Amino acid sequence: MGLTVLRVPIPQRAEEYRTIVFHILPKLWRPNETKTYTLNLQDIEVNEDSHFVLYEQDIIHVQAPCLVTLLTTLVEESPTELAESSESERSALADDDESRLSPLWYITSAPKRGTDGPLKPGSKQDISAPEALWAMLDAYQVKIEPIPTSKDFGSAGTAMFASSKFMKRFVYMRFVEEAMLALRDRRPQYVLHTDEITTVKGRMIPEGLIRRQITGSPKIECEFDELTTDNHIWQVIRTATELCVPDLKTHHVAGKKTSYAKALLIAAQLRDVTVASRHALLSQATHYKVSRQESFAVRKSYELARAILKEKFNATVNSQIAPGVVANLKYSMNGLWEQLVLEQFNNVDNTKAKSQKETDPVHIFYGRESNTWSKALDGGKRPDAVVDYESGGEVSTFYVDAKYKNNALGITKASMGDQYQMAAYALRTKRNVYLAYPTCDTGLINPEPKYQYIPYADSFTDGQEQPSTEHFVQVGQFYLPFPSQEDAQQRNFVLKAGSLNPQLVRQLAKNSSA
Repeated sequence: MGLTVLRVPIPQRAEEYRTIVFHILPKLWRPNETKTYTLNLQDIEVNEDSHFVLYEQDIIHVQAPCLVTLLTTLVEESPTELAESSESERSALADDDESRLSPLWYITSAPKRGTDGPLKPGSKQDISAPEALWAMLDAYQVKIEPIPTSKDFGSAGTAMFASSKFMKRFVYMRFVEEAMLALRDRRPQYVLHTDEITTVKGRMIPEGLIRRQITGSPKIECEFDELTTDNHIWQVIRTATELCVPDLKTHHVAGKKTSYAKALLIAAQLRDVTVASRHALLSQATHYKVSRQESFAVRKSYELARAILKEKFNATVNSQIAPGVVANLKYSMNGLWEQLVLEQFNNVDNTKAKSQKETDPVHIFYGRESNTWSKALDGGKRPDAVVDYESGGEVSTFYVDAKYKNNALGITKASMGDQYQMAAYALRTKRNVYLAYPTCDTGLINPEPKYQYIPYADSFTDGQEQPSTEHFVQVGQFYLPFPSQEDAQQRNFVLKAGSLNPQLVRQLAKNSSA
């Protein structure tokens, strides 16, 4: 799920290009089954950006060679940007080998039933769904997946879309996110100042001495270097931040650290920075080159801020971007679903749900030497949510793994990997384990979970159909509400309450170890 922006040449029209924007929405928002569309460049408007709304797992059939090349070629981060990134930024790209191998676009065979017709650009009403998605991703601070196929907006892409009514808010969100990272690297610099002072500092200006002799002023005009955090870079970033605030406010969600809240925080931290005149900022920004001593985050934030200022103040912007991939962004819905599961459990009385970052790992594999246990051999596994339920002064703990997929057939029909994961947690910890699936269908939310049980501490025999023990761990699956498209489009939306309540959580925690 994400966003892909392409610049493609117009057939039979040399050096003229059109911009194509694909918005990939959550599969849970799809009104019907998966669709297969045909995309023809001849159907695309030349003078306007063409926005296409798709859903996860939809298929498009393309024949134009330029589109086939762009959509199937890996878009890797340039060596220059990678070299300029900090060590932590580079290591983040290498943390997850599995995600690094997951491209946004896959090549697949055409379905036997044929296509469902041509893919048409979305109307204003259609584009409201991507805007709602961005607002939801912003509210829950879902980050862009750091995979090689991702390509973020550069300054040229920002300049191109900063004036687009459909893309402007998204561009502002990206800028604010980068500016938050840049704040960590803010440090004072020596800046050349000229001022009239009572004692000599730095270099006296000859012209100032002449004026002093004529006017009889006791002050001396000097030119000197001063260590300050108030410089051109941060003046541009502060001004751009304040220009973004009104647009970001329209999709702010109360109680969430949205881009609007972050923009206010940035502005507050930059209150010591001079608010320079529009003319002075743009004049200096035209030829200003950021020192390579600045971090990658500072340089990138400055370029995005400069592009926003040029658009806002109607300065000349070169929007003739060459054909290619302008942006290719992928968001992980797994991370969003994990946050939604945690939020729903934390809304239940006497219940505390902790994320992976807040819990200790569950070790599975150990070594033994001379009949003595040695330390764990693995780094440990962490469930998506560790839930503590308190009742009568006693606390029971159980695990919930958030699965952004569908499984209407029950736990025994879940993927083998999910079943093995559940069994490993249950048998190692003797705590109840559940899988939580998302849905926008209220009919799936209301039914109570169906429980199964994993026995332990019995004498197992091959082919045993009935365990001979009274010791068991309760496992199962249930559905929780995922924000529908209509929910996300509401200003200041609040996730609808699902079936979670103290009574149900008490059942989930029943007989589970502390």
